[in-house]
Amino acid sequence: MSATRFRSRIDAVIGLVLLSPICVMVYLLIAGRRDGVGTPTLVVVSLAAVVALFGWIVLDTSYEVTERDLLVRSGPQRFRVPLATIRRVRRSHTLLAAPALSLRRLEIDHGSGGLAVISPDREHEFLAVLRERIPSIDLTSLAHA
Repeated sequence: MSATRFRSRIDAVIGLVLLSPICVMVYLLIAGRRDGVGTPTLVVVSLAAVVALFGWIVLDTSYEVTERDLLVRSGPQRFRVPLATIRRVRRSHTLLAAPALSLRRLEIDHGSGGLAVISPDREHEFLAVLRERIPSIDLTSLAHA
C-alpha cells in the first residue's frame, strides 16, 4: 500500500483569522507613511515574518496516511499517530487550536487519551483509506452525520 496525502480543507473564517494580523500591520505601515514617520523596520520585518509563517501553515497543512502511521503537518508543527493506536473518528467543530484550517473537523481518538483534530479536504476518501488500513476503527458516529 502506498501513502495517501490529503490537504486541509480551508474555511473562509479561518482565512479571515489568519489575514487579520496581516491587515493590521499593513494598516500600520500605511498610517506611518501618511504621518511622515516613514516605514518602521520592525513593522516590515514583523509583517514579513507573519506572512511567511501563515503562508507556510496554509500551504503545508496536510495529513498523510502511510502503511503504519498518520502523519500530520502544519507549518512547523509535525506529529505522527501510529495507525495501530487509532480507535475512533468522530466529527468535531471544536475551536481548540489544531492543525486544521476548517471548523469542519474530525477528532481522531488514539492511544490512551490521545486526540488529534484534523480537517482533510477529501473527507470521504480519507475515511475510506483509514477503514481499509484499520478494519477495527469505529466510524459509527459518522454514519448519522
